[in-house]
Amino acid sequence: MKTRVQVYLEARQDLLLERLAQARDVSKARLIRESIDRYLTEMIPPDADPALRIVGLAGKTGFKDLAEKHDKYLAEWERSGRRSRAQGRTLR
Repeated sequence: MKTRVQVYLEARQDLLLERLAQARDVSKARLIRESIDRYLTEMIPPDADPALRIVGLAGKTGFKDLAEKHDKYLAEWERSGRRSRAQGRTLR
């Protein structure tokens, strides 16, 4: 569902928006909606992303290169059998 909103643009903004809409063969309204989506995505605080809540759950690991080599360490952990012993535990 779309909601109607009235917005006043500067003449220059309207001209550039019109040119861009023609070049892309889309409506000005579509460009405005896409721009708002992009802006809102950038403005969402990082802590609002549930995926980022896992940062730090592992605690101190002692690995200084964990960010770069996390896949390597996870693969080693899984091969070592620690994965099967840790199953059933819940991260909090």
